[in-house]
Amino acid sequence: MNLMYLQNKQWVSLVVPIEAVRGLRLQQGKWVVYVSDPEPMAVSVFRLTDGTMKRAAGSVTQFNEAEEIRIGHGEKLWQWLLQQQNVEVELVESGGMPSMFPKLSGIRNDPNLGMKAPTIVK
Repeated sequence: MNLMYLQNKQWVSLVVPIEAVRGLRLQQGKWVVYVSDPEPMAVSVFRLTDGTMKRAAGSVTQFNEAEEIRIGHGEKLWQWLLQQQNVEVELVESGGMPSMFPKLSGIRNDPNLGMKAPTIVK
């Protein structure tokens, strides 16, 4: 799958295998796609653009492009998305933050969350 998005006013293309697409979520009225990043334990988040949603509407809702894709259409949207070669998206969050850590203000890309390395007591 080829994800196309604008970054610094330049079009960027990210080609990922279907296995790298981890999930799809309706969040604040927009559909977002979670994609594994080549970095270990990292997941990038992309928002499906209005243009992509219009293309998907005819297949997903089985009516027309004017109908909105709602939460009940998630599985059909997922199946449609996995069949596409080119998908226009917006970058929401790059894969610098490991997905297993909660998003808290002030946490860096390599959070230790106050943990200390084990020590040997003699």
